[in-house]
Amino acid sequence: MKCSDLAIKRLVLFFSMIFYAFSVHYAHTGYLADQHHVPFFEPGVFGFIEFAAVSLFIGIAVMIMPLRISNVSSVFLIILLCFLYLPVLVISLGHSRLEMSQTLSMVIASGISYFLINIISKVSHNANSLDVEQVIVLSRWLVALWGVACVIFCYVFWEIMSFRGLDEIYLQREMGQASNRASGYLQIYFGYFLSVVLFACGIYLKSKIYIIIGLIGCVLLYMVTAERTVFMLPLLVYAVHYAAMRPSSFVYIFSFFLIASAAVFVSVELFYRESPFFYDLGFYYLARVVAIPGVFYEQYYGFFNSVGFTNYSHVTVLSNIFSPDTYFQGDPFYPQLGKIVARDVHHINSNSNASFLATDGAAAFGFLGVLLISLLLSIYLLLLDYLSNGWPLAFIAPAISPLAFVLTNGSVFTVLLSFGGLLWLLILILFKAKKAKKQGN
Repeated sequence: MKCSDLAIKRLVLFFSMIFYAFSVHYAHTGYLADQHHVPFFEPGVFGFIEFAAVSLFIGIAVMIMPLRISNVSSVFLIILLCFLYLPVLVISLGHSRLEMSQTLSMVIASGISYFLINIISKVSHNANSLDVEQVIVLSRWLVALWGVACVIFCYVFWEIMSFRGLDEIYLQREMGQASNRASGYLQIYFGYFLSVVLFACGIYLKSKIYIIIGLIGCVLLYMVTAERTVFMLPLLVYAVHYAAMRPSSFVYIFSFFLIASAAVFVSVELFYRESPFFYDLGFYYLARVVAIPGVFYEQYYGFFNSVGFTNYSHVTVLSNIFSPDTYFQGDPFYPQLGKIVARDVHHINSNSNASFLATDGAAAFGFLGVLLISLLLSIYLLLLDYLSNGWPLAFIAPAISPLAFVLTNGSVFTVLLSFGGLLWLLILILFKAKKAKKQGN
């Protein structure tokens, strides 16, 4: 690729990202601050320093980020940049709730975190095999497991399955809450892993059967948990597949997404008072998907720096080794950090779940915690890149991409244990070993 082409693509990305970031800030000045039923936002105010800081971060990000989907970790980079790192910067700098030193350390920690993951993404590139045999074998195993899981899922949750309107979603969620760990894993692995990965198999293999099976699984999960995210994931999978199939056009596809999203955010800010459509669109996309991950990181950072840290005792496998600081000892909600933040920061009876930067970083150990969890995530992505090398990139990147999206509102450890992060490593190891044995014979 010529230097002039690279420069043009990076300029296109820079201005698209600037438009995206400042459209979030524009909506922060009115629409987000007006969300009284979600008491997370204050009116966003930017001065010259804030504008310069956001522009500088975007400039550096554009210079180091991948210009195409070259491996699995590049998908994580792109998704986390859009839905976590940029909102963190824009929302937190728009507020003035933290002391300047805390705001500065939070922004620096976020920048180092993104830089760490970027370095890992450049270590290896997927060989992008066009051999579909591995995908076919995997899809056959998954469809068999999906059939068994579907029967068990329907048997366990049949009595509470229902389509609820928007005004009854939280009632259905309460009814669909897992009563034990086994039913919780059944919900997650049936809907978020088996169904979504089968959908990815269907998209790549052009199999209508697998696509339909995957969507049926998503619908069944929604009828139990009423989680709208389960419908966003097939869209994400398709979008990543579309972009991975067009590496030379990726920058323009990504820029179109950024500009279209920015246009939505500006429209929400302009018309939300007169239009219920734009008000709801702002709530479900701008607030829930983009802005809340940003503001929660800021609030976790400030709260846990003031009362104490979990010292990673909120992680089940580490709770017998480490203990939380005094503030959390004896708390009936601990280790449910989202419920503690909802009670003590937001003063509501809810569950304010947050990203891995907030839960495994800021809450666990502050500034150092953000760096530690970013390093752990980087090591995991390095393993993913190594083990997925040789798989068709247009399948493996979209199939694993939902893990990146979950990280914007969940812990790394939750993603590894509950959403299939470790299972993906096991699958890739088994297929790699099988391939090596076959080549040895």
